[in-house]
Amino acid sequence: MNHQGWTCSTLHSNLCIQVILVLRFAPIRNRFTILPRTRYRLRREPSEADYTALHSGTIYRFADWPNSSVPTFGAGVYTIWHIDGRFLYVGMSGRGIAADTKSRNTPHGIYTRLASHASGRRSGDQFCVYVADRLVLPTLSSQAIEMIVSGQHQLDALVRKYIHENLGYRFMVTHDGPSAYAIEANIRSGAWGHRRPLLNPGR
Repeated sequence: MNHQGWTCSTLHSNLCIQVILVLRFAPIRNRFTILPRTRYRLRREPSEADYTALHSGTIYRFADWPNSSVPTFGAGVYTIWHIDGRFLYVGMSGRGIAADTKSRNTPHGIYTRLASHASGRRSGDQFCVYVADRLVLPTLSSQAIEMIVSGQHQLDALVRKYIHENLGYRFMVTHDGPSAYAIEANIRSGAWGHRRPLLNPGR
């Protein structure tokens, strides 16, 4: 019996068997390069039309929420803009939604995410936290801050007021969560050909 040019007749039979077993059953990890896993498998790359909708498409005011144009179920991406033209934030929702995911009887996905932002409540909403810290608090007087600390004023109410008076959003629906995630990541990094968001830029 030959194995890689070795003849068992010239070696002790037990040694030959041990060598063959080592070669044949060595751990796969030691013999092959393990490629890094990607978190998502995309059906397609983001297109220029995707970015156009989010940069210069129809803009909706948070003051007009709820918005019947936003589907109550589905994955999607959205960009948020100040009335002065500043690009503030990009987000997505529906990460676990696939193209064949059955819709629910209750809202889920991009609709619930935008509804959360429109509410102004900071609990569980990073965007509202950013608005409070970066956009609302710098405009308040020391007396107003003291009233918030004492409980006479609610900061969430001021955040909601700011969002409704100053901010709007553009959105697009995607066929699944991975596509929405890819578009959001490209926008955060500036790879979409426009500026990065002020409040949550990527690296």
